Amino acid sequence: MDKAKEVFNNSSAPYWPGTTSQGGGTLVIGNAQVIALEVVVSKLLRWLLKSNSHSILYLISVHTASQALLGGFSGYFEDMAYSSTEPTTVQAFMDGAKGIPGLFAAQYVVNTGLQGLHFPGFSFKDMLITGASKALTRPIINLAFGSLPVAMQTNFAAHDEMFNKQKTIARFRSK
Repeated sequence: MDKAKEVFNNSSAPYWPGTTSQGGGTLVIGNAQVIALEVVVSKLLRWLLKSNSHSILYLISVHTASQALLGGFSGYFEDMAYSSTEPTTVQAFMDGAKGIPGLFAAQYVVNTGLQGLHFPGFSFKDMLITGASKALTRPIINLAFGSLPVAMQTNFAAHDEMFNKQKTIARFRSK
């Protein structure tokens, strides 16, 4: 029973207030900010590349589901600080790319919920756009971070703290 409770706690942590040192609703709002920016970047990339567009609701579902999987799937990547305030643009891009495996896993989970068990069939262009939307969001946050209101900075910091906690306890960690 304890293991089932632990699985529930770990998978629901990104959506509950008070699970980071900032407390309150900062984590929920921070996740919402990141999800909104990722969806906007994805829609813009799809529009620019004239790709088949997914609905906003579908993109929100995938990016929301990915929040619980980000740190766990990034364990094999180099232990680089995941922080909005410190990295260079290249490091921020690499931090964003760390979330791509978790995003693809979330996309499979959402598609399974919509279609049932299936073998995933992605086009290369769709995979590129999906991954790019995740990777490009971090540098955008990094570049805008200093000019954002303090409340937004705190929310992004709560999201980063959640990611770091997930990565610390991930089973897929590099040794």
